[in-house]
Amino acid sequence: SDNPNKFDRNRFWGDSKLEVFARQLTSSRADDAGVGKLLTTLVVLMLLFMALPALNLVNLNVGRIMVSAQSMGLAIAAYREAARRAVERRTFGQPIGENQGIGFMLADMATRISAARMMLYEAARAYDRGDDVSNLGAMAKLFTSEVAHQAADDAVQIWGGLGYCKPTVVERLYRDQRILEIYEGSSEIQRLVLSRAIRKEAETPAA
Repeated sequence: SDNPNKFDRNRFWGDSKLEVFARQLTSSRADDAGVGKLLTTLVVLMLLFMALPALNLVNLNVGRIMVSAQSMGLAIAAYREAARRAVERRTFGQPIGENQGIGFMLADMATRISAARMMLYEAARAYDRGDDVSNLGAMAKLFTSEVAHQAADDAVQIWGGLGYCKPTVVERLYRDQRILEIYEGSSEIQRLVLSRAIRKEAETPAA
């Protein structure tokens, strides 16, 4: 295929040794996954890609965009829970959302989420076209995961003490969010990738 991003499944699974290794990895217990991600079965099959340099970059590119989408879903869920709480919770005879401290927090949350969504869509469209998304994917993953972090944090803040306790949705989102800034390249790695790309561009003579 002419699409450099296309993942060749036949090439990947053609080696019987890989199949055996994959079965061994997927036998890992899901309850050993760690903090958060309650609705996701963490399969350590991702380690397999580290042993396949030829496929590694392709999977990193699509992986970062997928984590971006995951981050957006979490951020939107946190925003909706926070907005609902701001309307339902009343103090001194009015919803807490009437207070500027809460209202401005929600306004900033909505603005960041909207910007992150557009960045994610741009990265996904570029990937579908077969463009190189190394930098755009890194930007999307970095920005959306940190937007999700702030959204989850603000949602807990708006919910107050109740938001810190189970079984509230925001409590779960707060824990689930943290991994988004770690796997498929931590935020520090995304910044490293982008800073190197910027330096390379600056060092390249103008046409």
